Amino acid sequence: MKLKKVAIIFICLLVFGAFNSNAYAVAKKASPQIKSIANLEVTLTQTDSFKLPIAVKAKMSNGSNKSVPVTWDKKVDYNKIGIQRFNGTVKGYKNKVLLTLNIKDEAKLDKIKEMSLYTFELKDENEELYNVYVYQVNSKNQIASLEDGTVWAGASEGDVLYSGNVKIAFSKVDSKEVKVIQPSSKYVDGTYPQTINASRELIKKIENQYEGEPDLLLIGDILCSNASAINIYYINNGVLKQIQEELSTFNAYDLFFRQVDTNIFERSAYDNTEGYFHVMKNEFDFNTGAIKDISQDKMTIEEYREYVKNINTNEIN
Repeated sequence: MKLKKVAIIFICLLVFGAFNSNAYAVAKKASPQIKSIANLEVTLTQTDSFKLPIAVKAKMSNGSNKSVPVTWDKKVDYNKIGIQRFNGTVKGYKNKVLLTLNIKDEAKLDKIKEMSLYTFELKDENEELYNVYVYQVNSKNQIASLEDGTVWAGASEGDVLYSGNVKIAFSKVDSKEVKVIQPSSKYVDGTYPQTINASRELIKKIENQYEGEPDLLLIGDILCSNASAINIYYINNGVLKQIQEELSTFNAYDLFFRQVDTNIFERSAYDNTEGYFHVMKNEFDFNTGAIKDISQDKMTIEEYREYVKNINTNEIN
């Protein structure tokens, strides 16, 4: 009798197992698959924010739509005007998803004014006045804090930070026509991502003291605790140009950079291995954008502090 009951239980388990296996097979077979994904087309101007999507809409085999993750073969080159094409890969879909991006050589002045983090009035070599705007595409602002790891040489607790792809626009004063340039890039994708610390004096204008010479726009970027990199821009013959070489100068809080003579500018650097400052003079050729080193003075810390103190006193007076 016991043997009969065991046989019946065994048969029931076999039947139940077979039923579950068939049910799983049917469910698996009925799971909808990706049938198609439409290609994407995006048109932007130079003031539009854009990021490649992390998901795309797929048409499923059961007629429904589903958002599915996608990875792209490259990044956006914000410096490239015209057509860019991207191939996206979706797991479980044999075809590539094509995204066509068209960045037009257009910009709206009103939009640029809204986005501008810094606005300056610069004169060119002919005393013509231009408005110059420094803004970011895909800009994100935050407050520097120890908690999120944004405090370092380039930012103190509570500093206001703006992160994004930097662009510079310029237009003649009283004109609605605007042109945009992308700063020269150190990155292979052509972008110029930079965190701008609005709480420090790292973006400024140098008003040229001499007739026939243009004003300068300085955009500083922190290198370390005692040095900043400077990219220098000016307007020549109606075009916003960049000095050919990136310079460096002392201080992560401000830019030591000043005019001392016709076409001659001064900057400083601190060598912490020997504990001396170096005050360097550079000559600019505004027609070619070339820089030439012409002199360098070595100073102790005390001598440099006195030197800066006298400069500040003379500027006030």
